[in-house]
Amino acid sequence: MASLIPENIPSRNDIPERLRTAARLLRDATPGDVVVSLERTGDDGASAQRLDLGYEDSDFGTRSIPYLIVFDPAAGVLVLESPSLRSPSAAKRGRFRKQRQVGLDQAQSAIIARVNGLQDKIKSLLVARALALPDVSRNQPLALADEKTPRLFLEDFDEANLLTVVRQILGGQRPPLDNKGQAWVRATINPNIVIGQQGQMFETAPQTSEEMIRVLDLAQERLAEHLGPGYRLIRGVAGSGKTLALTHRARYIGQNMPSWRLLVVCFNKALSQALAEELAAVHNVEVFTIDSLAYKVIRAAGRIPTTGNGDAAWDARRSEAIEAAATLPTSEKFDMVLVDEAQDLGNSGLALAWAMGRHELGVEQRHFIVALDSAQNVYRRKMNWNPPGLTARGRSTILRENYRNTKQTLDFALGAIAGIGQPSAGQASSDDLDTFVMPEAALRHGKPPDLQVCPDLRTEAQTLTEKTAELFHNGATPDDIVIMSGSRELRITLQRTLRAKGIEALDAQQEREQLVSVRGKIRVATLQLLKGLEYPHVLIGGVNDIWVNDDEDETRQRLLYVAMTRATETLTVTYSGDGPMGRLLQAAPR
Repeated sequence: MASLIPENIPSRNDIPERLRTAARLLRDATPGDVVVSLERTGDDGASAQRLDLGYEDSDFGTRSIPYLIVFDPAAGVLVLESPSLRSPSAAKRGRFRKQRQVGLDQAQSAIIARVNGLQDKIKSLLVARALALPDVSRNQPLALADEKTPRLFLEDFDEANLLTVVRQILGGQRPPLDNKGQAWVRATINPNIVIGQQGQMFETAPQTSEEMIRVLDLAQERLAEHLGPGYRLIRGVAGSGKTLALTHRARYIGQNMPSWRLLVVCFNKALSQALAEELAAVHNVEVFTIDSLAYKVIRAAGRIPTTGNGDAAWDARRSEAIEAAATLPTSEKFDMVLVDEAQDLGNSGLALAWAMGRHELGVEQRHFIVALDSAQNVYRRKMNWNPPGLTARGRSTILRENYRNTKQTLDFALGAIAGIGQPSAGQASSDDLDTFVMPEAALRHGKPPDLQVCPDLRTEAQTLTEKTAELFHNGATPDDIVIMSGSRELRITLQRTLRAKGIEALDAQQEREQLVSVRGKIRVATLQLLKGLEYPHVLIGGVNDIWVNDDEDETRQRLLYVAMTRATETLTVTYSGDGPMGRLLQAAPR
């Protein structure tokens, strides 16, 4: 089956029935690598977004008409429009009744301009235009001004014929484009899906050529641009693109709904800095850690927040902030709230994030998006929360494919959480936020992780420093490299060892405010500090010396998993002495 973007084209009431039927038949009759996208003439993104977000009062239909773009990697790109065969005065059903007829010349001009634009950019495939008439027989007399454009009739939309007819219009079948070629064409059709064009957070290669381009996959594109209204839960494995999709969603809505206020919340300071930098150009998006948000809300209400650190103090401040949020004017609330790494916030943090939405809106129009991975719940927060009166059933999307790590790194990282009880995918409940989602596959291959056994922490520091120098020699830059340690003693020793080698390093634990902005220095950090971020080369030391509050090996396992899954290219791990984490990694696949 072909992929539809958005998936609900056949059931939408804001597009003509003929086009809905064409989309459904294309989905059912063409192979899985075919992508069918809905577009509209004109440039009214705000109205389109209001429809996607469930607002029936949008007047989008009075200013543009919809059409389909069919991308077949083994043939080309076909732009399909659905001409009206009724007179402008004929009764229309449903929402289409409200649409003003757009003159044929006006519609043709807009769609032909789109076709010409695609033809200018896509040289590897043919781009063509056709009329979709799935309810009209070939023998039925027609009076259309457009006589030269190819037409697809009822007989053509037969499941056995449709793919052949589409490919005939596009000049016949050819060897299909490879993954890079498909990514280039998808990016040409929708430039919004290009990764790294806005900031540095997700950029792994220069976006200078067709060979280097990186784009959202189809599931991520749907999440970013067509997620739908109300409460939505995104669950995914490490490296599956949860943060990526959430960030693109915030940017896309912020740009298309300029009068809206959007709030992005996470737990980790480093991640909040990276998200703020990534979204800096979108004026109506604000980014906070959950605890900086709590302080802000309490003070905005004229109250004094509880002082102190630790879970008890944090929960107290969040409870105070929830009470204070109820007193804030609507102008201080947000039209959409997006929560990243939600497993770190716990119930109180999620309740505060929910409280920042506009209360006057109905539950179905309080747009609240939560992204999480329970395997990365290193703070062991309680996760049994849903918005009041709502459930995650029917509102959840699961991302199982890992794009960040190589297969070798992912298999090794999964060895770190071996023995932690997680049900199979078939047993997972959408409302059980503590259930692990296990990855189906890592889509890239690379070097095996390098596991080094050392006599002591000092030797670990020397080994990690030598590995850093080797990476420099092989072309890596300081911004490509991060060293994470489970031991404070090792971090201090590392700083001295790196300086002695002439390598500039940023102590990310002490200089958190500069973690994202500084350039030209490697980062030395704790295992949890860089949650949500990624780096080409990750080095981890002190595995047998990881300190955690609860002194639980399961927490140490989760921390190791989080740290190792930051790596996009290479992973090096050292340990010294005898300990459960070292033994666990010795048994992990490499």
